[in-house]
Amino acid sequence: MIISFSGAAGSGKTTVGKEISRQFGINFRPELVDEVFDKHRIRPMETISTVTKEILRVYKQAQESLLAKMIEADNNVHSLDISVICDRSVVDVMAYYLFWCSGIASKEDFKSVEKVAKDHAKIYTSHVVFPVSDIIIDESFRSSNVVYQRAIYTMVLGILDDWQLDHVILKKSDVRSVSREVAAIIKDNT
Repeated sequence: MIISFSGAAGSGKTTVGKEISRQFGINFRPELVDEVFDKHRIRPMETISTVTKEILRVYKQAQESLLAKMIEADNNVHSLDISVICDRSVVDVMAYYLFWCSGIASKEDFKSVEKVAKDHAKIYTSHVVFPVSDIIIDESFRSSNVVYQRAIYTMVLGILDDWQLDHVILKKSDVRSVSREVAAIIKDNT
C-alpha cells in the first residue's frame, strides 16, 4: 500500500507524514526534490527572482529527473510489498511541471512526461491532499505566497480528477485529522 501526501509546499506534508508513519508503523519516503535539485544545481523556481529561459530549461530537466527518481523509489517500495507514506507523488511533479514548464516544453515532451506520470500514478493506493489554508511550515516564498500555493493545489486536484485517482481532500492538516483519513484508507485496503 502506497499513500501519497500531496499539496503545496509548506502545508505540513513532511511534518505530519513523519508523525503519521510513526503512529501507524508505516515506512515514510521523504520528498526527493532537494536531492535532485542539488544534482542539477537549481533552487526551487519560486525562490529565483529572475527566471530566464536557461533556468527554465534546467528546471525542466530537473523535474524530468525527479519524475524518474520518484518512479524508481515507488517501484522499489511496491516490489517489497510494504506499506509506505510518500511525501509527494508523480501528481505533484506533474503539477509543478505544468506550472513552470508549459511555456518551454514541446508538445511531445509534455505528452511524454504526462503519459509516464499518469501510467505510474496507478501505483498509489490513495492521495491525501493537504489544504493551502492550513499553512503550518514557513519555507520562505513557497509558503508565504498564497496565490502560488493555490495554483499548485488547484493543479494537483485537477490532475487527480482528470486521471480519476482515489484521493481525500483534507479540511485541516493537523495530525489528528490526517490520522483519521489514513486509518480509513488502511482499513479499506487491508
